[in-house]
Amino acid sequence: MDIPVKLETTLNNIQLLGNENNSKLVYDFYLYLRSVNTSESYQNQNIKALINMAKFFGKNSTYWISIYYEFAW
Repeated sequence: MDIPVKLETTLNNIQLLGNENNSKLVYDFYLYLRSVNTSESYQNQNIKALINMAKFFGKNSTYWISIYYEFAW
């Protein structure tokens, strides 16, 4: 069973990605989600998914997140 993580904690985890470009793209996507008035729960789940993808692909990979970022907008 997963322990619920607050949006604030998730946003702090963005800094731990180890890749400045990925961190910026994930945070910019969060700002976009806020600008279109999505719920905090929706924002949190999407940002957590992006963080997990970043961890899966590794800190040396930025291509995947650029594609996701463009697709989602």
